[in-house]
Amino acid sequence: RPSNRFWRAIRRLKLGGAIDVHKQFVTLDDGAIRARPGIKTINMHFIVALGRVSYDETKKFRTWCSKRLSGAAAAHRAQHPGEHDPDIANRKLREQQRARGATTNAPQSGQNSPALPDRDVRKELQRQHSRAQLEFVMNLRGQYPGR
Repeated sequence: RPSNRFWRAIRRLKLGGAIDVHKQFVTLDDGAIRARPGIKTINMHFIVALGRVSYDETKKFRTWCSKRLSGAAAAHRAQHPGEHDPDIANRKLREQQRARGATTNAPQSGQNSPALPDRDVRKELQRQHSRAQLEFVMNLRGQYPGR
């Protein structure tokens, strides 16, 4: 069980704009749902602001991760071709409908869960402000290096 110190640290990172948190849950055997927050994204500007890694190293790491994930996805598609047939058929059907002039919307993916806002409105505004401020400072740092 996480301590109060852990939750304070998570809240401060969230307020500082370093991380975004989203809802995730596990359904237990008895049907009950156990919810807990999960880290969705870590702000790249925050990592660079710590001074240990540069933007180039961060970009290389993101590219490496992206290639690994796309390779794993391609391997899964090759091993389980039937699972992706409905997605392919829906995409082609929408393309045909668009060619005839109909407007179609792509189905929502399950990966677009919004960041979990703070319960306290004032602290949520502080988190958004801190995030915007951090991005602004990092943009200035990129424009005027050495200052």
